[in-house]
Amino acid sequence: MPVIKAQSSHRQLTDAELAAMEELTDLGSLVGDYLDGLAENPDIDPRWLAIARTNLQQGFMAAKRAVAKPAAF
Repeated sequence: MPVIKAQSSHRQLTDAELAAMEELTDLGSLVGDYLDGLAENPDIDPRWLAIARTNLQQGFMAAKRAVAKPAAF
């Protein structure tokens, strides 16, 4: 079986970029916790909550990629 060599598409982030990444991580955790709380409410539509969770996860991922600017696709 051929060995696939890992390539790093990550660059060294500046202090400001690292701070932004940390803040995005913290905000994402807060949003996730809030959604977890909503999920405990029986009046909340679980399908739409799942859609909201997915879209918010994608949004935070996109924001982190905007900061990190990875070279790879």
